[in-house]
Amino acid sequence: MLHLLLGLTIMMNHLLLGQVEMEANQTNMILQFSVHTVANADELKIDLEIENLSNDPVTLQFSSSQKYEIIIEDENGNRVYTFSEGKAFLQVLQNLELQPGESKQWQETWDYQQAGKRVQDGKYQVNAELLAEVLKPHGAAIEKSATTSFQLTSDRSSLSNMKVEGRDGSYKVTGVHSSPNPLYYVVEDGHHLLIKETPIEKNQSFTVQIEVDKNNLPKNGTLIAYFYEKENGKMINTYPLLLEKF
Repeated sequence: MLHLLLGLTIMMNHLLLGQVEMEANQTNMILQFSVHTVANADELKIDLEIENLSNDPVTLQFSSSQKYEIIIEDENGNRVYTFSEGKAFLQVLQNLELQPGESKQWQETWDYQQAGKRVQDGKYQVNAELLAEVLKPHGAAIEKSATTSFQLTSDRSSLSNMKVEGRDGSYKVTGVHSSPNPLYYVVEDGHHLLIKETPIEKNQSFTVQIEVDKNNLPKNGTLIAYFYEKENGKMINTYPLLLEKF
C-alpha cells in the first residue's frame, strides 16, 4: 500500500511539474512571428512581422544577414519556391532590438515562377521561419514559425472595379462581373474559413455586405475575401480581395 501511495505521489508531482513548465512556456512567449500574403495577378506579396508582446525590451540575434526563410509548397507538398535559393548572405552576427509593443516588418514578392515557368493554378501553403535567437532577456520563448495559404488563378478578367469599404468585421464590397458563370465568395484569414461559400446574385454590377463575427477576427493577421466563379461545378477565376489587415 505504501509503495502504491509513493507511486501515485511521484506521478502527481510529474504531472504538476509538467503543467507548471507548460504555463511558464506560455507566459514566456513574448515574441510573435506572423506571415500574411496577398495574391495579385502577377506576383504574390508576402508580409512578415515580428512583434514584441512583452513589457520589456527584447534583443534578437541573427547569425547572418538572412533574417528569415520562406518556403512555398503546392497542394501535394511539393516545394515550388525557396526564398534563400540562389541568394548570398553575409555571415556576420546582427542584432535587432524591439521595444515593448514594437514590431518589425519585412515584405517579399514571388512572381509565381519555378524553373522559368509559371506554376499551375491551385492552393499553396506558405511556411515562414524566423532565423533568430533571443539574446535578451535570457531564456525568453519565441514563436519562430508561421504559415498561411493562398489560392492562385490566372484569369481574372470577369471581375473588375473591385472596391471595399468598412472595418472591424463589417465591409461593403462593390464590383462588376462580366461573365455568365455564377459568382461566389468565401472569407478567411489564411488559417480559418470564417464565412463559407456564399452565392452572389447574377447582376453585372453587384454590392455585397460582408459581416464577420468580431470574436473571430484575427488579432494579428489579414482578412481576405476570395471571389470566384463555378463552371461545371469547378472553381475558376479566383479573385482575392484584401478586406482588412490587423
